[in-house]
Amino acid sequence: MNDPSEAPWGDPPARWNHYVDHGRGVGAATEQEYDESARETIRGGVRFEYRERNGVFRVGYYHRARGLFTGMESDEGRITSHYATGESYVRRLRESTYR
Repeated sequence: MNDPSEAPWGDPPARWNHYVDHGRGVGAATEQEYDESARETIRGGVRFEYRERNGVFRVGYYHRARGLFTGMESDEGRITSHYATGESYVRRLRESTYR
């Protein structure tokens, strides 16, 4: 299995768009810092599975001490999101396996 922390983001503007929306919340001053925060969350977080509201299966990583979440496609081939949130949020995701 490939290292999921090395996965790319979706299409080229995907990382930028998420950085604009969530960068400040994760403490990132630049797009590069945002990207590294997402990868650190994968490396140090707890892996779990869940479904999005539309039913799409995803893999998530939650770093409890940092309060950060990174979402990935089900094959862990692409990063789909990264933001600050509480542990209760990841527990409540549809069909979440986070414990």
